Amino acid sequence: MAERSSVVRGRRRSSRDSPSPWVRVRGRALPSRWRGEAGEPPSAVVLGGVRPGAVARLAVYHLVFRWLPPSTGPGGWIWRAARRIIVTPLLASAGRDVNIEHGAFFGRGDRIHVGDRSGIGVNCRLHGPVRIGADVMMGPDVLVYALAHEFGDLDRPMIDQGYREPREVVVEDDVWIGARVIVLPGVRVGRGSVIGAGAVVTKDVPPYSVVGGNPARVVRSRRPLPAT
Repeated sequence: MAERSSVVRGRRRSSRDSPSPWVRVRGRALPSRWRGEAGEPPSAVVLGGVRPGAVARLAVYHLVFRWLPPSTGPGGWIWRAARRIIVTPLLASAGRDVNIEHGAFFGRGDRIHVGDRSGIGVNCRLHGPVRIGADVMMGPDVLVYALAHEFGDLDRPMIDQGYREPREVVVEDDVWIGARVIVLPGVRVGRGSVIGAGAVVTKDVPPYSVVGGNPARVVRSRRPLPAT
């Protein structure tokens, strides 16, 4: 029987292949732990499966445009427009007037959705899949992770256990995320919420909530109290 094979995200798979400790990405053999349990490499590690032309655009962004001044300084509209032009074609989807700030990291971009008038803040890091709604404000140094290491096997070093299945992070419309917030895999931040600076968000945030702390807890609701 003829061998059946296919190329999936930059690596070749065959119906006769047995599980291998190696995976070929862009012509190089890399340890299979880089692809995790689901067989998908984290976006920050390899560029297998990047859309044509995206590698050059990513290189230009990381070498030049990523380090242009923030949009809040003198001439900020120029740097904002320049980053938007170079970055939005890399994203899975991008609305109008998206703002990608100085130092922002988003992997390959193909698992990042950013809605109208939303942005990725100064020196923020997004590891997709991440879906950001419209009118979302993001302070500096925010970390959003949809991917986590596997650590369940006590007989193997954690470094050899790969990655868990990615769990999409969703930030709904009209959310304000303060400086140095960390959002962990699978979290949904409800519409109209405020995440206080330094919070570590480990579970879903109800709509119109103000949350803070480590782990983040609801401090109050933005909705008016019912009349008594």
